[in-house]
Amino acid sequence: GDPGNFVFEYYYKGPGDKNSLGSNDIYCIFIDRTDSLWLGTLGGGLHKMISRPENGRAPRFMVYTKDDGLPSDVILSIEADGNNNIWMSTENGIACLNRHNGTIKCYDEYDGLHSSSFSEATSLTRSNREMLFGTMEGLYTFFPEDFTDEAVITNLVLTRFRLFNQDVMPGIKGSPLKRSINETDEIRLNYKQSMFSIEYAGLDYSAQHKMQYAYLLEGLDSPDSGWHYVNNQRIATYTNVPPGEYLFRVRFVNPELRDINPERTLAITIKPPPWKTLWAYAVYVVILLLLLETARRIAFTMIRLRNRVTVEKEITNAKLRFFTNISHELRTPLSLIIGPVEEVSRTEKLSAKGIEHMQLVEKNAKRLLKFINQLLDFRKIQNNKMILKLAQVDLIVFAKEIYNNFRELAEEKSIDFKFSTDVDHMDVWIDEEKMDIVFFNLLSNAFKFTPAGRVIEVSISHNVNRNIVSIAIRDEGIGIPSDKIPVIFSRFADIHDHKINGHTGTGIGLSLSKELIDLHGGAISFNSTEGKGTTFIIELKTGKSHFNTNRVEFIERPQITKAVDRIVENFVPQNSERDIDGTEAGYHDKALMLVVEDDDDLRRFLNDLLSGTFMVEEAVNGQEGLDKAIEYIPDIVITDVMMPELDGIELLNRLKNNFATSHIPVILLTAKSSIESRIEGLKYGADAYITKPFNSQYLMASARNLLEQRKLLLKKYTSHISVLDFAQEEIIVTDKDDEFLQTVVGIIEDNISISDFKIETIAQRLGLGRTSFFKKIKGMTGKSPIDFVNEFRLQKAARMLMDGGHNISEVSYSCGFSDPGYFSKRFRERFKASPREYRKKERGRG
Repeated sequence: GDPGNFVFEYYYKGPGDKNSLGSNDIYCIFIDRTDSLWLGTLGGGLHKMISRPENGRAPRFMVYTKDDGLPSDVILSIEADGNNNIWMSTENGIACLNRHNGTIKCYDEYDGLHSSSFSEATSLTRSNREMLFGTMEGLYTFFPEDFTDEAVITNLVLTRFRLFNQDVMPGIKGSPLKRSINETDEIRLNYKQSMFSIEYAGLDYSAQHKMQYAYLLEGLDSPDSGWHYVNNQRIATYTNVPPGEYLFRVRFVNPELRDINPERTLAITIKPPPWKTLWAYAVYVVILLLLLETARRIAFTMIRLRNRVTVEKEITNAKLRFFTNISHELRTPLSLIIGPVEEVSRTEKLSAKGIEHMQLVEKNAKRLLKFINQLLDFRKIQNNKMILKLAQVDLIVFAKEIYNNFRELAEEKSIDFKFSTDVDHMDVWIDEEKMDIVFFNLLSNAFKFTPAGRVIEVSISHNVNRNIVSIAIRDEGIGIPSDKIPVIFSRFADIHDHKINGHTGTGIGLSLSKELIDLHGGAISFNSTEGKGTTFIIELKTGKSHFNTNRVEFIERPQITKAVDRIVENFVPQNSERDIDGTEAGYHDKALMLVVEDDDDLRRFLNDLLSGTFMVEEAVNGQEGLDKAIEYIPDIVITDVMMPELDGIELLNRLKNNFATSHIPVILLTAKSSIESRIEGLKYGADAYITKPFNSQYLMASARNLLEQRKLLLKKYTSHISVLDFAQEEIIVTDKDDEFLQTVVGIIEDNISISDFKIETIAQRLGLGRTSFFKKIKGMTGKSPIDFVNEFRLQKAARMLMDGGHNISEVSYSCGFSDPGYFSKRFRERFKASPREYRKKERGRG
């Protein structure tokens, strides 16, 4: 036709476009019965057009290549059979594309082809459906119907098992295989055999080139995406496989084989290491349980021990509290021993034998008091409440005093008692009372356990280089048993068998001594040989820089003048010139003293002791004491602290907070000697605090001093002169009493010129009854309200006479006296001179 009617279009494969024609040479073109266009290419595989070109768009193709099962990507010729399946010749044989399921079957020399050198476009389908494909050497003819879909049964077997690239032979020693690998369903490996290989194969020699495989190891690979497609590779290798249970699976992946042959499996178990086996975990659990049980037992043991320690500590504290309470209780009978002994020795005439007996009683009472004080000191140390009162003392003099006190005992026991020193004078800072306890304990033990005829020696030496003073107490006694040496300074330690030596002790002497030496910043040591004797060595530092300032108090003079022979200091002379009786100015009768004490013997002793100087009223407990104090308004109260119903502190508190009794001086008489108890007593308003056993003269002097202070208080308010010098005596008065007296004085001053001024007026102004007001004024000043007002008037008159500017009548009327003659009479009675003589005498002094 007309060449102008032909239009040529060219289509090339676009970049990355798999469904385009491409640039491969086209060897053949075929149109099947469905008008589908098939193109065979040189190296591009088989192409089927799926969309025609229109509107300038390129056609679209479906491409089949070797990846889809073709034996080669070079397609030489194409034919279709009666089922519209596509047959094609390639460089590597004939292939058939099943149009229904999309599978491709390949035929080569293993299927009867003697040559695969097919020619391009040399194929034909005859009318009888016979197909012909030409080659360089001849022509192949066949009927497609002669090829059936029956698959050749091909077994998939395991052929070899390898560990660490070494073949594993079945049945040999140490081999995990008992039989051949293909006859084995399960292999058990130890934890070290974590690298292995498995070989497999399909048993059809004619199909070897077609077989493609895939495998996975369940438990290590994921069944969904963990298949390893390895084409015709026939070995699977795994390394570092952890212990566990696995299932090895291998199968064909050929389209024509995968639905025909089953896959092959092999169970593989890699045993865990011994420390990760169930038995190991069971052992771990058992060990853990044992550890927990051991920990529980240890914890319970520790808890029991801690509880036992707590209980023992509580028991020890209970012992100490018991001994402390007993010690406090012993102070009362000691008071009844020491007090009467002192009184008898002071006031009675005794025979020589009687004096000796009284001295023996006094000596042993002091010794008992010493033991009690040691126990109380030990309790203070345990509670960290011990305060040392340090004074600079000549240690040589101090030690000799103690030595002299034991010389008589040495003579009685026929012991050679020696004292030696390498210095004549040595000043050290010590608490004499506490250091006396140390020396007394050590010397007492030395005399206690040293037989007659032996030696006890006290020696003192000074180490100048170390600034240390050493005191050695050596005896030739029975010594300390070797098994007791580690506990010699322990509390309540029983060092010696009292059944053998006949001596007993409290078990706190040496412990207390060590505690006291430690508080002094010193050291105590000993060496002992059983049967030969013991030497205790005390080392004290010179100076005072080594002391803990929180636990000491420095004083400028020795605390106690005598180290051993003491009970309590006498603060006032025994024969005091001040006596509170009816002859004193301002007192018409003896002062009334209320004694509150629950111990009958001590109460009677106090009554006998005080009744010569005071009127004494007794009360057996705190409640009765409070009632009698309110009833009688005594001039002074002496009370015990530890009493039934109402103790002494509560009695003191109620007396000081009661308006009617707040002015009454109160002396606390108690066995509680600690500084805390003293502070508590003073905090509640005690005027004096005296510990048992007490010195009777000290008690009397304390009572006198308190009443003298009341006399000074009377002078202060009756004379109304604020410039009086009271520096020598301390006025003890509560704020309420001071305010009360100032109010009374103010009322009297405002009404002093009224001659008929009545006492009831003051009581009404204060809101008090006449009786209550009378008792209050009488108790505070020792005078009745009338006498108090008259005393105030006379004192003011005396001041006016001294000032001048007023005649006697004016002074008389100004001070509330309506009759100058009566005024002169009362003035003479008070000042032993008439008003005129008094003015003249006082001006002459000025």
